[in-house]
Amino acid sequence: MRLGLIASMWVVALLCTACGNADEESRDDDSVETFRDESFPAAAAEIAVQAMLRHLVAAQAQFQQAAPADENNNGTGEYGGFAELAGKVGVRGARTFLPAVLPPAFELVKRGAVRRAGYEFKMALPTRDGWAWEHDDGGFRAGVVDAARAERAWVAYAWPIEPGKTGDHAFAVDERGTLYTASVKDVKQAQDAAPIPKTGGWRKVP
Repeated sequence: MRLGLIASMWVVALLCTACGNADEESRDDDSVETFRDESFPAAAAEIAVQAMLRHLVAAQAQFQQAAPADENNNGTGEYGGFAELAGKVGVRGARTFLPAVLPPAFELVKRGAVRRAGYEFKMALPTRDGWAWEHDDGGFRAGVVDAARAERAWVAYAWPIEPGKTGDHAFAVDERGTLYTASVKDVKQAQDAAPIPKTGGWRKVP
């Protein structure tokens, strides 16, 4: 019970980083300590990561319904990347989406990932012949994703930056809102963007 409470409080702190330094670009994004207070156990970090991914499901639903991304102009919105949902970059290279549906904690995308709570978060959307990770600087460039498929699907992964230290499990979630997890001892970090494997160590989070 206490561990869950600590994790919940930590999630609030992480999602409200706007209350801290405004210029977060100056931080060393390769430092694990930058993203995780070492006084919190890895188990609490994992609970916080799960909460962040569940929040992401709601944010993607709001973004898709508002339809700031509609590359095929059919009136049905497409899903977005972290930086697009957080209002940091223009949606598909055009105007930014405001008010944002993700807090500033998720706008700092570098090398295609957001680092928080000792974890690396990555977003993928479908293309005509597969899937694509979010751009190195955040968001998805116009014409990269398959608009029709991106109206129906997305996937996000969270991997511990230092397995065994900042976390023992990887997590994944998609448009259905089902959260999956796998021990980092059983699976390797995905290099290519792809849907959540339903085998090979991945299982649903109760």
